[in-house]
Amino acid sequence: MKKNILILFALAVLCPLLAKAQSNIFDKYNDKSNVSSVYISKTMLEMQPKIYTKDVNISKVAGQLEAVYIVSTMDNVVRRGMRSDLDDFVKKGKYEVLMKQKGIHSSSSFYVKKKGDKVKELIMITDATNKLSYVHLVGDMTLKDIQQLTSSQRISYHLSTPYYEDILNNVQNLDLSWIDDLGNEIMNQVSMKLAGVSITF
Repeated sequence: MKKNILILFALAVLCPLLAKAQSNIFDKYNDKSNVSSVYISKTMLEMQPKIYTKDVNISKVAGQLEAVYIVSTMDNVVRRGMRSDLDDFVKKGKYEVLMKQKGIHSSSSFYVKKKGDKVKELIMITDATNKLSYVHLVGDMTLKDIQQLTSSQRISYHLSTPYYEDILNNVQNLDLSWIDDLGNEIMNQVSMKLAGVSITF
């Protein structure tokens, strides 16, 4: 009986500390100048399940979330410090790398912390040319939930910060020779008079 009481007491002490650890990036940068931040509680998520933020679309998994923390900045000084803190945070927290993607102008990383077949935390870090954003979702999510989130995040991410190299590669792979042929055919049929002189292209 005493052992059970001690375990419950330890959990009561540790739970606030764990919650604090989950949000320490948010707590550190929340009130800094040139920083945008959003915190969404479980109560708010229950009241507004279709809530939307510009950094991530959480509407599909709102019912599985306990809290949402978002921090972003366009300030280069804040950005450098926050980038370093984020690297330390995911390393010390022993988060599993879910996916990383890198382009010429931007990159993004996705990290998870699982318990059994459930994902308890998802961290998304997007480092674009002029903005660094950190999204931390805490809850009881499935791998399917994560798939939906990361998929929609990649779509919005590409729209906000296009992969120009991908666009260029797609253009280079197209057969555009017909445009030249069509242009030559049209130009060969076009003539004009300039100062009484007939000119054919």
